[in-house]
Amino acid sequence: MTADLELTARQAAKALRDWTWRQPETKAGGRGGTHIGVGVLRCALCGGTLVGSDMATGWYASIALYSCADSDCEQTGVPVTEVDGELETFTRKRLAEPAVVARWRAAYLAELDDRIAEARPVLPWCRDQRRRRQLSRRLALFDGSARCVSSSMGNLFFFGAELADVVYERVRTAGESKQGRSIRELTQAAAEWRTLWRDIHGVARRDVRRVLGRRHLKEIYDEWDRLQERLWDLLNETDWQYPYPARLPLQDRAMDQKWSQSPGVMARQRRSLLAYALGDDQLVVAATKAAGSRVRVDAPASDDAEQS
Repeated sequence: MTADLELTARQAAKALRDWTWRQPETKAGGRGGTHIGVGVLRCALCGGTLVGSDMATGWYASIALYSCADSDCEQTGVPVTEVDGELETFTRKRLAEPAVVARWRAAYLAELDDRIAEARPVLPWCRDQRRRRQLSRRLALFDGSARCVSSSMGNLFFFGAELADVVYERVRTAGESKQGRSIRELTQAAAEWRTLWRDIHGVARRDVRRVLGRRHLKEIYDEWDRLQERLWDLLNETDWQYPYPARLPLQDRAMDQKWSQSPGVMARQRRSLLAYALGDDQLVVAATKAAGSRVRVDAPASDDAEQS
């Protein structure tokens, strides 16, 4: 094995791990912890940003608040549950507008395309059996190798399963297409590999040999190789048949539960949808309700207004 190939294998292993375990930072999603409004909301009193905080209400109880980051600001904290409920109402209203849907779809497809493009250089190392063994050796540097599924096998599995999910998300976001292979082939291949993973993950090899025999252990590995090779071949495709209309942002799983009743659930995805709904506008929050709402929408100042 040449030094150049070793270097390429090392780079491929690092790219695979980084891609699988790194949460992509989208322009819309950003960072903000477990509270949806952090990084998005501003204080109605001073214009400062709001941060998440907790106020104790008893020995073992507390309430989550949005508080102004400026310690000199006199505005009191506002309950996260109340504000998040208003944020959900605002998001649902805006994401029902055709112009906002079009903006969301274009930006989201671009994010998915970037994520798929980042993964593609690793695929040749996964598809070719000889190179996959080289990649596995790199991935197995910290492998205890006592389990039926080694850490290198696990890294390859998570990479393939995650990439299949991203490709499927891209296809259903784009909508109906009659070109290429059926997307059902990809989702079925990924589902079968996931089923095998659930069956053998965490099982020690010695337990399989003792209960079922060495031959059955080999059959498990043969089936593992068959399923992964099938998925790698499918992931190499670029065109997919999809018979249904494009999905809408309101069909996102982050909208399944009421935000006021599930604070912190899928916060990053909810924050991303909120950012798409918000566009260039700003949201300010007051400690007291005006016209039944704490949250107010402020349009950005125009250039003419700023010059005057």
